[in-house]
Amino acid sequence: MISPRTGVATATILLLAGCGGGGGGPSPTTSNAPPASAAPADPTAAFDTAEYRLNAGLKQINASSAYAKGIDGTGQTVALVDSGINMTLAEFAGAIHPASTDIVTERAGQAVTDLDGHGTAVSSVIAARKNGAQTHGVAYNARIMAIRTDAYTATAGKSSGEYFTEDIARATTYAVTNGAGIINYSLGGEGVMPLNLAAALSEAASRDVILVASAGNNGKDTVTNLIAMWVTSTDATGHGIAVGSVNSANQISSFSNKAGSSANFYVVAPGEAIRAVNNAGNDVTVTGTSMATPHVSGAAALLKQAFPNLTGAQIVDLILRTATDLGAPGTDPVYGRGLLNVAAAMAPVGTASIPTGTTVGGASVPLGTSSLRLGAAFGDALATSGALRNSIMLDDYQRAYSVDLTSRVARPQPQHDLVNWLGGDRSYDTVATPFGTTGQASFSDRTTDRRTVEPTRQGSGRSFSFSSKLGTSTDIGVAAGRPMAARFGVDADSPVVLDTISGDPARSAFLDLADSGRNVSIRTDLGDGVSVATGFASRREEDYLKYGDSRSWSDYGDREVVMGEVRKSWDGGRVGIQFGQLTERGSALDSSGGSAFAFDAPVTTRFGGVFAAFDLKLVELFGSWQYGTTADTQLGNGLIRRLSGVRSDAWTVGFARNDVVSAQDRISISLSQPLRVSAGRADIDAPTGTTADGTILRESGSASLTPSGREIDVELAYRILLSDKEELSTGALVQTSPGHVEGAAPAFATAVRYKRRF
Repeated sequence: MISPRTGVATATILLLAGCGGGGGGPSPTTSNAPPASAAPADPTAAFDTAEYRLNAGLKQINASSAYAKGIDGTGQTVALVDSGINMTLAEFAGAIHPASTDIVTERAGQAVTDLDGHGTAVSSVIAARKNGAQTHGVAYNARIMAIRTDAYTATAGKSSGEYFTEDIARATTYAVTNGAGIINYSLGGEGVMPLNLAAALSEAASRDVILVASAGNNGKDTVTNLIAMWVTSTDATGHGIAVGSVNSANQISSFSNKAGSSANFYVVAPGEAIRAVNNAGNDVTVTGTSMATPHVSGAAALLKQAFPNLTGAQIVDLILRTATDLGAPGTDPVYGRGLLNVAAAMAPVGTASIPTGTTVGGASVPLGTSSLRLGAAFGDALATSGALRNSIMLDDYQRAYSVDLTSRVARPQPQHDLVNWLGGDRSYDTVATPFGTTGQASFSDRTTDRRTVEPTRQGSGRSFSFSSKLGTSTDIGVAAGRPMAARFGVDADSPVVLDTISGDPARSAFLDLADSGRNVSIRTDLGDGVSVATGFASRREEDYLKYGDSRSWSDYGDREVVMGEVRKSWDGGRVGIQFGQLTERGSALDSSGGSAFAFDAPVTTRFGGVFAAFDLKLVELFGSWQYGTTADTQLGNGLIRRLSGVRSDAWTVGFARNDVVSAQDRISISLSQPLRVSAGRADIDAPTGTTADGTILRESGSASLTPSGREIDVELAYRILLSDKEELSTGALVQTSPGHVEGAAPAFATAVRYKRRF
């Protein structure tokens, strides 16, 4: 047994290299592998070389996920406290850190030269070069700071593989002082932790150095290795990992110490028949936890390069958190946290967020709740926004990942009212009663809501309306859950000009955006066929549930419309003008967003329009045109900062004729453009990258809000009364460039409806 040097500790301790001496695996065997073939021309497969395939451990830990992103350990230094390294081998050309040294000052002819071969083999698993020969290491462009620490030739009678704890302590301090970010301890040994070694390890942890130690080759149910026990204790402050070994089938190796009481800071990695390089430069297969440990050290180097903003403790936590679960579910006493998984560690972890502040770790909002629901008038606007396409998101570790935020923009499908048209009044139970001598009140309860896409959003469907005359010339109407639009426009005093699948395109498109909640309207007859009307409609978020709104979008916000109308009616027709203001809170022209896309300021749209209908005896002509101007609005500090110059319009023209086939029928043909944004821009401010010091890079720009196409609806409607109680209706609808998307295939809808009143 070898005692520590004078005054170092109170116990006798023997530290042995993890794959030799006490409890090691089979002896290395030499093989002569052919040179690797040239890397494939396909850049996505550039990592999949003969060198890569020669060490199956690289595939087992999914190291290629880092290589495919150009991560190879460049700029990272892994200190190896071991038996030294053969610096003359081609596998280590450019890999040896200049601070590599022999820490044992008593050794005659001090040299880093590896007489044992253990340190060279471990080094090759970490950082053997990708040079077209033999195999390469996990982090094949990292540098090895080889610190020879074994007592061989330094003390009479001592064999290779024996270490003094005082030398390990000095090697640890030396590695920290010379800038190593990771220290690999492929060493085994039991006993009481000497004070000087504990102090050195503690200092390394306080300097944010990652400490990776082999679990040991004693086949025990818990970690007993001195250093591995310390790095998995609370003293390591989350900077240490103990590494056990698994075979190619991810089963715990028979010789490997299991996780036991160190399970929270224990992972496993390939440790059986690992292809390495010995100190003679030959390919060898080596087994032991000493070979599993450098897989983790190499992976830590990859992660430090990929994510320079992470601390050592965060990288340790990342490795532990993303390990592939093996054995019993969750952290268990055999496999600890599971198998090292570089792919999972490279991928986003936890809740993705979009940074809204200026630095990593600053203000952010969840990606999952950041979405934009575009109103139909915008069509496919923002689909090509460069800033949104090239954005970043952050994971739980504040790591930046590319994300195409245009995928968070939902666009409505082309709309029609086919299901409701077919349902007619059959979906309501209605009770009506006179009120006084000139009024009427009615109450409806929706018995089914066949339009509802999300059953969880289906409301009761209850509605109420009241109407009455005030004097001889004024009508007043109050309603909840019923639209005000029927009291305005071309249909107001001549019901059912159009009975179409698409709804009534002649109604005010702006009023429709706020017209299913509560409303009040007044119309006054000024004489000679002239009347004026005013109305107020208000729709609150809760109204969508209360009144059973059928749309599946998740967020509408609050809206209200104030509008007026002047009309002139006579026996042969009617004309009128409309004007008003739509105010939306949380939305803009039916577009609304959440989190990063939230609209934090009210948006107002002033609108006007004209309508007309003329009865030319043989045929009726009708049409309407509506135009809106949305106020330039600073929306807040989200992705969409400002709306400017937004203009929108809708129009309808058509004709109808009665008594075409019989005296009880009516046919109409209409041509219409649904509400469409004709001009406007959105100022976008999106996060697109980060700097080394954690500053969020942002790209500001302006994107058009005009859709690429223009939807035109052509519709035919026919209705015939079969008797005083029966009615048959048919309809056909063709939508070109549906959804205002250029190049979209035309949409079609046809239907036949039979109604009988009882």
